[in-house]
Order: sequence, then structure tokens, then C-alpha cells
Amino acid sequence: MRQLKLSLRMMFLPTLYVFLLFPLIGANCTEKLLLGPGQVVAEYCRRELAGVRLSGSTWEHMAPLVIWKHEPTTEPIVIVSAFRLKSVSQRGDKAVATVEFDVLGQLDTPEHLTLKRKSEVAQFQLLRRRGKWKIFDPDFPPHVTPAPLRKHIQGLVEADKRAGLIDRKDTLSKVIRQLDALLK
Repeated sequence: MRQLKLSLRMMFLPTLYVFLLFPLIGANCTEKLLLGPGQVVAEYCRRELAGVRLSGSTWEHMAPLVIWKHEPTTEPIVIVSAFRLKSVSQRGDKAVATVEFDVLGQLDTPEHLTLKRKSEVAQFQLLRRRGKWKIFDPDFPPHVTPAPLRKHIQGLVEADKRAGLIDRKDTLSKVIRQLDALLK
């Protein structure tokens, strides 16, 4: 009898988990969850470091986390190795989250990369709208790790090649080599 109860539990639990977790499964499960202000900022930073803000075609992945409706200019691009959520304070429907970025350098234009290690602190301002926390400030340049930025620049090289443009191939290749050095 005891074996039968255990067997039924083993069959029932996976089914229960599937039904409970199924609504959360998807490409953008953060839209279905009510995240706190610190969680919203951390998710924003994770996506940003992965390069989501480098293309207008991926903006939809950032939109649920922010109030602004379109991606601002993408230059300059700040190259970072990591971020840390330092603090979060909340008062009513407003919150402030402080994040520290480990900066490696900055890409001023696709052809000009400056390497300079430093620490950068940003304060994210959030508002709660309809029960969801959204970032409304700062509206600042993308902060990206070297790997997705390298992929982005390589895409520019390939697009230029398809279009028959060769004038910036050497400078873009130099930027790719600099990014490769950061990846080592």
C-alpha cells in the first residue's frame, strides 16, 4: 500500500509541476511575473550585457522593463565585464536601484574603440504602473559585454561586404581584434 501511494505521488507531482509552471514557460516570462524593482533592474542589466539593445529588432525584449517606447541612440556603447546591484530603495510607487558596472572601454563609433578600465555607478529610477515596476531613468547608452559586441561588429563587416562597401573594413577588423583581446 505504501508503495502504491509513493507511486501515485511520483506520477502526480510531475503533472502538477507542468500545470503550475506551463504559464511561465516562454521567451519572455518576465512579462507574466510581477517582479520587484531590484529584479526588474537586474533583468534589464542581464539583457543589456547580452547585447539586446544593439539592434532595434530585439527591442521587444527590453520594452516590458522600461517606460520609453523605442530604443534611444546606440552610440556610444559602453563595454563592460559585469554589473552588481548595490542597493534598492522603495517608497510607495517609486524606487531607486543603484548598479555598479565594471567598464572595460567604450565604442564611440563602430570604427573607434577606446579601452579604459573603470567602475561606473548608475542609479535606475523606477515607477510602479498597473502593479508592474518599470524603469524610467536613466536613458543611457547600451552597456554590453565584449562577445555580443564582437558579433554585432562582425555583422556590420558582413553587411558592408554584401553591399560592396570596403572603406571601413580595416577599421572594423581592428575593433574586432581589440574585442578578441578582451575575450581572452
